[in-house]
Amino acid sequence: MVSAAGVAALALLLYAITDALRFAYGVLADAVTWLRWARVMLFTAVFCLVIPVTSQALGPYFNSAEPGCDGSDPNVLFCDDFEKDWQGNAPGTWYVTDGDTGGPFGSGFGPDYPPNKGWAGTIYANPITPANAIICGAGITPFGNCAANGGFHPSAALEGNINMAFHYFKRGRPIISEPSTYGAFNPNCGTTGRQRCAVDEIFIRWYSYWSPGYAWGQEKHLNVTNSDGDIAFVDIQVNCSHGDSSTTGTIYHQVYHCTANCTAWTTPNCAPNNTGPPISFTGGRWYFQELHVIVDAKTGVPGSGRIRHWVNDCGPSGTACGSAPILRFDATGGLPGNIHGTLIDNIWPENWNGSVRRPGQPESVICPTDGATVCMGASGTGPYWDQFKVSTAGPIGFAGGGPGGVAPQPPTFLRFALAVLTAAAALATLPKMMA
Repeated sequence: MVSAAGVAALALLLYAITDALRFAYGVLADAVTWLRWARVMLFTAVFCLVIPVTSQALGPYFNSAEPGCDGSDPNVLFCDDFEKDWQGNAPGTWYVTDGDTGGPFGSGFGPDYPPNKGWAGTIYANPITPANAIICGAGITPFGNCAANGGFHPSAALEGNINMAFHYFKRGRPIISEPSTYGAFNPNCGTTGRQRCAVDEIFIRWYSYWSPGYAWGQEKHLNVTNSDGDIAFVDIQVNCSHGDSSTTGTIYHQVYHCTANCTAWTTPNCAPNNTGPPISFTGGRWYFQELHVIVDAKTGVPGSGRIRHWVNDCGPSGTACGSAPILRFDATGGLPGNIHGTLIDNIWPENWNGSVRRPGQPESVICPTDGATVCMGASGTGPYWDQFKVSTAGPIGFAGGGPGGVAPQPPTFLRFALAVLTAAAALATLPKMMA
């Protein structure tokens, strides 16, 4: 027979085993609960911080994922990273119609045709080649998959008028009548992409690339102007006043209209870089560029305009730009404007390159049919333009604000919104997890 003491000992053993199992079950249940929470938190982190948030098309002015390019920065006039079309879908576009086919939403050059995203395409390539004036694909640009494409120049013996377009601003002083009657500054002056909204100071940041072996003629690269004709203030020009085309692109700053303090722009109006280490363009490499222009009208004093130009060689990958933008040109001189006005109302990425004639030859004689060795056209593909950000405040600096050409980060407000939505979804599952 089992003694009373044995029964008591057995009871205590069973109680201890039961209590241990209950404790183990509680620990396991808590572990399962915390694992469920960990799973939700991990999902939140991956969804908000790892999965990229792409740019969203917001009409004709703000089409970039870069911070400040969502309309929230009151100084930013427009942005485009070319990653999306006008409906926010990939692949991206630059412009889809030229100046003679504005589409059903407008007439003339058609910046108010929504698929053009505010760009007024010029008519030199018809049909636009490649379609939508864009190049897309993995590795095309360090910032995504698409860049605006200036097109293919087949021969130095041909004048280069391929893909180019200009763009008006979201904010500025509305033009009431030419040449110089402007309304008060309006942060919402631009609505459809067609309105001319003028400013007296501007910072323009972009990246550019030409194909390996590209040969420049006397070639325009980017204009700061007004209206849709003439160049009111300055253009960045490659190999200005050079003769033959060359695989070295020397940088100049060409001013077309000046009435006071004009020596800064030199003669015959092509000013080379004047500060910082020497630099020139070479095909197969990305270049960071930022241009700062102040016109005479800002101070009202003739000859008080200013041009500054930063250029960095970012290498073949576009990510080795260095630690900071390098100033290459800084000069003060006359920037009075032209018959269309005294203020800036658009920028114009351009790749026109000069006459195929030898100096002094009539237009009927073209190179190389006369046996000439001097051909002033371009050959190769480009430029690609990317990461346009245009503002009244600056300098803007590298894309994304980081050193060396860091790719733009997803907009903060989108990341925050995704975090809030995901956290709300996690909270909704709390009752089930605690059951």
